[in-house]
Amino acid sequence: MLEQVFSKRKKIPKQQTPVPETPMVKSHPWRICPIGAHWRRSHGRNVGITPKNPTGRTSVHGHCVKNQYGKEVFHPEEFKEIAAQHFKSLRSNKNLMPSDDDLGFKEEGRGRAYDLSIAGWTQFWNDIFLSKVPLDPNWVKALVATESGFRPQADVSSQEGTAKGLIQITEFTRNILMNPEGELKNFLIEIKNKEDLLDPDVWIPM
Repeated sequence: MLEQVFSKRKKIPKQQTPVPETPMVKSHPWRICPIGAHWRRSHGRNVGITPKNPTGRTSVHGHCVKNQYGKEVFHPEEFKEIAAQHFKSLRSNKNLMPSDDDLGFKEEGRGRAYDLSIAGWTQFWNDIFLSKVPLDPNWVKALVATESGFRPQADVSSQEGTAKGLIQITEFTRNILMNPEGELKNFLIEIKNKEDLLDPDVWIPM
């Protein structure tokens, strides 16, 4: 009889302890998204046409998206957003800004045009790597002057192909930065849109 009673009782599933989610850790306070995610800026999207939305278009606000690697990945959209949100406040700090010398590039103010981006990205990487000898923004400015003469559109042929941008990055180098199995597999920079190749807030942090 007892066996019959217990055999008819509903089996109560064993409760499982919930697995805690991975904490939202940022590598730098300026970063918008945590490690394992990247920023996707606001953009339009096609949807079904309805009486309330006869155009069939909607707007998606900027948000963080998990990347396929679960690693530190940068996209141009986040580079640009970081610069827009944080760099203006650095202009008054002489310790962070490079020299205002135009280095002989007076035309159209080119020699000073990228000082704020140089200051911001130099500070950003110094904060992350915490090197005993921090990177000097004047060194970065001199590098830009030497490589491109402060011309984002500059293209120079090299043994590795055509180098582009302010610091003359080749396609070979860009592929290294995007390779999850390569030398920089734990820290990736993905640049796929050709328009981003001319943006100083994309090339300088690379």
